[in-house]
Amino acid sequence: MLGCMSSRDKSKGVLASSVTPSDLVFVGRTADSVTVEFTLQAAGKVPFDPQTVSCCVQQLEEGTFGNSWASLHNARWHPAGMSAGEWAVTATGCPQAPSEGALPALPASALALAGAVPSSSSSTSAAAGPSVDAAGKVPEAAPGALPSSGSNLGEAGSPSSTAGLVPMAQALSTLRCVAIVPGLKPERGYVFRVLSRGDTKEMHSTSAEVKCCTSDRPKADAINTVFLGRTAHTLELFCDMPDPEGAPVEHCEVQYRIDSLMSGWDTLLLQPDPEPRPARSGLACGRKRIETTVPPAMVRRWRGKISQLEGNTGYRIRTHAFNAVGWSIDFTPELVRSTSDRPPAPEQLVCLRRHPTSATVSFQVEDPEGAPIHTFSASMHGVMGYSAHSQCLFNIQPARPGVDDRYPRQNRRALCILEGLQPETDYCMKLWAQNDAGFSKTASLPVQFRTAKRPLALDAMHVQVGPRSLSVEWEHRDPVGAPITRFELEYCKDSVFSSWESVEAKPIAVMTATGETSVEPAAIDAAVVVGQVLGATVSVRQWRVQLDGLDRETPYQLRARAMNCVGWAPSYSPSISARTCDRPPQPVGLACQSRLPGGVWLEVSVDEVLGTAPVNGIIVERSGTLSWQEVPDVEFTRREAQAPNVSDWDIYVPLGINPGAVHELRVWASNVFGRCAKPSLPCACMTSDRPSPPAKIFCASRLPHALHLEWAAPDPEGAPVWRFEVQCRKEAAFSSWAPAFATDTIRRGGAGDENWQAVLEQLDSAALYRVCMRAVSEVGFSDWSPEVVFETSGLPQLLGPPPPLCRRLEVALPVPTSAPATSSLAPAPASVEDGSYLVDLQLDDPEGAPVLACMVRCRDSGPWILARRQALTPGTPVPTMGHWRAVLPLNQA
Repeated sequence: MLGCMSSRDKSKGVLASSVTPSDLVFVGRTADSVTVEFTLQAAGKVPFDPQTVSCCVQQLEEGTFGNSWASLHNARWHPAGMSAGEWAVTATGCPQAPSEGALPALPASALALAGAVPSSSSSTSAAAGPSVDAAGKVPEAAPGALPSSGSNLGEAGSPSSTAGLVPMAQALSTLRCVAIVPGLKPERGYVFRVLSRGDTKEMHSTSAEVKCCTSDRPKADAINTVFLGRTAHTLELFCDMPDPEGAPVEHCEVQYRIDSLMSGWDTLLLQPDPEPRPARSGLACGRKRIETTVPPAMVRRWRGKISQLEGNTGYRIRTHAFNAVGWSIDFTPELVRSTSDRPPAPEQLVCLRRHPTSATVSFQVEDPEGAPIHTFSASMHGVMGYSAHSQCLFNIQPARPGVDDRYPRQNRRALCILEGLQPETDYCMKLWAQNDAGFSKTASLPVQFRTAKRPLALDAMHVQVGPRSLSVEWEHRDPVGAPITRFELEYCKDSVFSSWESVEAKPIAVMTATGETSVEPAAIDAAVVVGQVLGATVSVRQWRVQLDGLDRETPYQLRARAMNCVGWAPSYSPSISARTCDRPPQPVGLACQSRLPGGVWLEVSVDEVLGTAPVNGIIVERSGTLSWQEVPDVEFTRREAQAPNVSDWDIYVPLGINPGAVHELRVWASNVFGRCAKPSLPCACMTSDRPSPPAKIFCASRLPHALHLEWAAPDPEGAPVWRFEVQCRKEAAFSSWAPAFATDTIRRGGAGDENWQAVLEQLDSAALYRVCMRAVSEVGFSDWSPEVVFETSGLPQLLGPPPPLCRRLEVALPVPTSAPATSSLAPAPASVEDGSYLVDLQLDDPEGAPVLACMVRCRDSGPWILARRQALTPGTPVPTMGHWRAVLPLNQA
């Protein structure tokens, strides 16, 4: 309760009006004080002088016999626009007291808050004082300032001397004031009221009660702990917590220990951010929230990094905070977080390159969060199991940090270069990965590879023979990672006491990866360099050796061997025999080009190099019962060669008409010196075959005395079909096969078409016939085709049911003008009179023989009446096929 009064100052004769406190509001608190605001309002229309008012703050206390109000002597008050020190200086005139008769004036800010209305004839100087801070604290008075009689709210003395009075021109009707109550206990709730005392020292009306509470200690449940990142030995986190009203958090402490039994807690003090941010308004006092007009509590973020931790280890973490009241009662719930894990085993191991003493293996690793992989270890399998291999060089993609400069979980590719290996040796390798947390728990899956080996033995060589020279060529594949560096050809005479001589071969071409052959020296050298560097590509090169100055008509033995950086090939190529000769070399590539009824066309190639006389004759031999026999009347022509120093020949070999017989032929080449030393390889061929039996025979159309047939018969190679022989017989007992009277068989689509057609004539109508045929070519007849049955067209038949309809007309009908001429047997009437009979019937039009006329008579002795083809429905303009109508006049019915 707040009450105020005024009295007349006897020394000055000024009347101080009485005031009433109101609008008491709780505005701020600290750990040991609270701040309230209230309004002093003049009682009536008489303004009041604030320096004549004495206010007192009382607290509601619980006693043994009930609750009672007790005055607080340490509470202070002052206008809301001034600080306590400024108000003390203004009220007492200290440190410099005003001269007699000069009354102190309130600053403009205090007058604005008070709502004073000064006189129009006078104005005062404005001295703005600081307002209450965000925490609700009011600055203390300046040292040496003396409080006025009304500034100490615990004293009940009379107003101060006349120096503190203000003239009536500056008297106020309302004034907003601030009261600070210090010396309280933290985390307590209080009930206050404000009252006023005059010079009569009597109590006056009080303000309403207001509930207040001092600041609390930090709450553990209000702390929000967030982990930012981790490494193998650190955990980075921050905590968001609101500052209790009036008692901001001074320290925030994190405690952590290993997630195991018997481990002790370690501590870390977090550092606050410089700028807090506001939180939700309102004050928590006990279990209730008291809404105030003070600024909302501030949320401050505290950051820290826990270091010197063990890698791949879980830690329990809890947090509590400290302010002016003390440490928070509880810790936050324990959170379990672990440092960065050890890396998983490397994956996808693939051997990329192989060399004689080294190999390169590609693999993929996955970095754990916060601890990228930085080291690898290789183990090679040996006699005693896996052992570490020290001669390794690793190359890995650099780890990419995230936007917050922390390393996320990511995949990276790496290479492992193994040195110090033995050539032509099988190896089995495993890899281990390591980061700051340690090595991977398990090794990778093993990868097997073999270092580069020496060349393989040569399979075959191609020799071109000359009078005194031999040209030897071959193709060979380079080993992976170790291309061939030297190729030697050894030769000697085919005799007992001859010795081997060697000649180095030269590469003349290389086959690219696309299958193309390049003869450029730069391309050949590049293929070797690429094979050595990459150690993964395989090239095929062609080699050649030219042997000159040899003896004429002398056999020689030839063999070759290759060498690379590993060593010589394990063995020589199989020895071959070649003979210097003036005669042509052996023909190659003998093949059947086409077949004819009495012979075949062959093609063959003969090498013509090294000064040998050109080929001028071809001899063909056919395999007989006991020996090869020369074929007479052979025709051969030379065509344009497809390659240099090679002659290509087309040969026609007459073999006679003998379809189905297999002929085995071989060819000799000859020049002015004679035949070649060896014939070509045998070639099996056949002359043209007989035609195949006709197939797919069907009747395209039927007539009363003819059948139109179609069938298919492919032409054999070299002997197209000339014609067909067709036979037919009736489907009756004791009927015999006879050649059919037919027009000539012709191809439907012209020359080259395998579809044929023919029309069989002079057949009986409505009769079944069995038909078969065979083809004829230059080679002979084919087999007879399977028998097929066809039927010629017959007489028309009545369609039924229903049977012919006969009915009598009651109304005359006109005869259609489009009706055909009637039969001479019975002329048609001009119109149908009443009582005539209509006969409607349906006849089947046989295929190829439609009905031409239809006549109807009533009785055996009656005349025949010609029927007309028309529709059953009257008014149809076009007659319907198969529908006939006859009109029997009444006098003839």
